[in-house]
Amino acid sequence: MKTRIVFKIHTETELPQNFIDSMPRQGQADETCETLLKEYDIDVSLEDSTKYLKSLGAWDNEELTDLELNKMRLIWIACLDCQENETNRFYMGE
Repeated sequence: MKTRIVFKIHTETELPQNFIDSMPRQGQADETCETLLKEYDIDVSLEDSTKYLKSLGAWDNEELTDLELNKMRLIWIACLDCQENETNRFYMGE
């Protein structure tokens, strides 16, 4: 059974340490994100993911219409945030 990870706007999510540690700190991360999507049950709504990612200013509305891509972006951002802050908790603010 896959471990479920829920991302929700204005909510803190506890991430497994091996989930965080698997993300490369530099370079290409797509393959890692794809693997994590297969290994974990990532639960986030299109609305919450779009709202959060849009607040970062890196993607426009058109780029944020694909939930699977948004999940990959969230995985990447959450892991790097946790690595940088030396924590296993990610807060999805806006």
